Amino acid sequence: MARVEHAFTRLLGDGMTTATARRVFSTLRAGLNAAAREGLIPRSPARYGKLPRGRRPFAVVWTKRRVEEWRKTGERPVVAVWEPGQLTQFLPSIAGHPLFPLFRLVGMRRLRRGEACELQWGDLDLDDGLACIARRLQEDARAGWTCVR
Repeated sequence: MARVEHAFTRLLGDGMTTATARRVFSTLRAGLNAAAREGLIPRSPARYGKLPRGRRPFAVVWTKRRVEEWRKTGERPVVAVWEPGQLTQFLPSIAGHPLFPLFRLVGMRRLRRGEACELQWGDLDLDDGLACIARRLQEDARAGWTCVR
């Protein structure tokens, strides 16, 4: 197991995200466990392995300074949110776009992508201007994308 942990430590050091490493490790462990069950190997070397704990992305405000830094380096934060002024500048510029109502809802109510993607017509009351945010789309390493209530 030490070799597997060492390989993942190297991959993480080379820029692989913790989430990707966990998905790859989960797949590797499942394959090795299946091989052990079938008697192809005496036991799974990944059975008790652990990966380093990663940190969740931290949302930062997309300030002028961060925009300038992004333009210089091409690097941007993993999660960035707009300042209110940026949103009020963006929305009028796309007023004729077919997805304008969705962009406005997402921006004004600070919906997450998974919440916006899982919206259905039944969740909207256009007469009263209401939206019921009851579900979200979430990525699951084993199942792919699933709806969570």
